[in-house]
Amino acid sequence: MEEKVLRTLGEQIRPEHTALIVIDPQEDFIGTNGYAALYLGWDVSRLQTAMRRLNNFLPKARGAGVKLIWVRTTYGKDTLTPNVKALWSGMETKRVPQGKGPQPKFVKEGTPGANWWSEMTGPRPDEAVITKWHYDSFEDTNLDLLLRSSGIKTLVITGVLTNVCCETTLRHAFVKGYYVVLVSDCTDTVSQQQYQATLLNVRKHFGIVASSGEVLEAWQLLKVEEG
Repeated sequence: MEEKVLRTLGEQIRPEHTALIVIDPQEDFIGTNGYAALYLGWDVSRLQTAMRRLNNFLPKARGAGVKLIWVRTTYGKDTLTPNVKALWSGMETKRVPQGKGPQPKFVKEGTPGANWWSEMTGPRPDEAVITKWHYDSFEDTNLDLLLRSSGIKTLVITGVLTNVCCETTLRHAFVKGYYVVLVSDCTDTVSQQQYQATLLNVRKHFGIVASSGEVLEAWQLLKVEEG
């Protein structure tokens, strides 16, 4: 029997077959004193704004009965591939701030920078946490197995960076046959140009772009219909 095609936002994000993916809300990416702000020169204020919205969105997603899956990045000498090392070797960093000591390792396991951002309410004990070593949340992880075993058809993508780990993950998800919804106000990157480029890509080629308000409204309508 041919599987039904889910065409609307409401059909795609029915809670029983939807997982909310929370990508990389970690200190080194988002924190004012994190690696990205201090050594890469990122303006993290826009990331912080989006992650505060995400923090408010998460309990509402839980209340709708949606499965939450958290994804975190850690880097180490045994997990960085040669192509990544080559890419990063030319990356200019700021001078070490006075009194900060030697430059730390970026999102290294066991360091404060690898922790969830201090303002995030982190995962509950019953929520899965996936650790990745790439931009891609699927590569070398058990994410796909976890999703398939839970009957998930749709991934609602949130987190950072919109144009790097979020986009890489949602592209892979689409190729694997998942419906993709990118929550526009619960993700961001270091510039408006890069952010808008990903939103355009998703709309044209990979799935739906919707605000958190639109997603919540769709879930509420489903409750009304079923009530």
